[in-house]
Amino acid sequence: MKVFVDECVDWRLSRDIAGHEVKTARQMGWSTIKNGELLACIPRAKKGSVEYVGA
Repeated sequence: MKVFVDECVDWRLSRDIAGHEVKTARQMGWSTIKNGELLACIPRAKKGSVEYVGA
């Protein structure tokens, strides 16, 4: 499973999500994109199922 961790979530959480491909907003170069736009970017960037972790 692919997991996207928003910048409002502590990036260290990604260490605890074992066995999955985890990317943060910063790793994707999306740290300046607002939430509405950000959610729209996720399906375009990754093929397959993506889970979003954010607040």
